[in-house]
Amino acid sequence: MKIDSLLVPLFSGWAVITFLWVMLLIYRALLARKEEDQVFLHRGEEALLHEQQHIAHQMDAVGPYVKWIGIVSAILLLVVAALWIHQGLTTIN
Repeated sequence: MKIDSLLVPLFSGWAVITFLWVMLLIYRALLARKEEDQVFLHRGEEALLHEQQHIAHQMDAVGPYVKWIGIVSAILLLVVAALWIHQGLTTIN
């Protein structure tokens, strides 16, 4: 199998995965805007506590996906770069 036929699907896959990763980063940043480090509540404001707990739970749920999709994106980028360099070196010779 020629390297040319591998580069386009791998690069397309990298672009899709990187797009998903960026969208997750944006989502996490939007969640973080609503999250408070400390919550001081008066009587009758328990709903705010539940809202903050829900936001913290969502942040915890998104965290591993952001990490692993970022790692996969970096690995695919390295593979695409290595194949592109290999293709360039073999066409020169």
